[in-house]
Amino acid sequence: MADLQQALAEWGATMEMPDLRLGPDGTMQLRFAQTGALLGVAQQDNDTVVHHAVPLAHGSAELVLRAMRQAAQVADPAQAVQVGLRSTTEGDWLVLGARIPQSELSAERMQQTVRFLHQWLAQLPANTA
Repeated sequence: MADLQQALAEWGATMEMPDLRLGPDGTMQLRFAQTGALLGVAQQDNDTVVHHAVPLAHGSAELVLRAMRQAAQVADPAQAVQVGLRSTTEGDWLVLGARIPQSELSAERMQQTVRFLHQWLAQLPANTA
């Protein structure tokens, strides 16, 4: 957990957020004011999971299905994305997650993973139905 705290502090410093750290539950989550999207980090077993969650409009099941299909087509474990649907009182969320092995954890690797998830979402195939 100390390595994650250090990487998070260094990553926060690059974003002019020097107080970025894990909360009491061992996770960190930021909300983007413009989009309402969430960015989170959590330790899970020997990996750090970075997740990006975007709020879904009513009737967005097709987007979730396209994301799941795209995730299933990835052959390289380094490019693997976990896709999920989370329903809360705020609504439904498309959640994308990627794992960083403990041996690769750094502020730079966290930033690369965030960028990867954003690009992955932006490249979802258009609805062809």
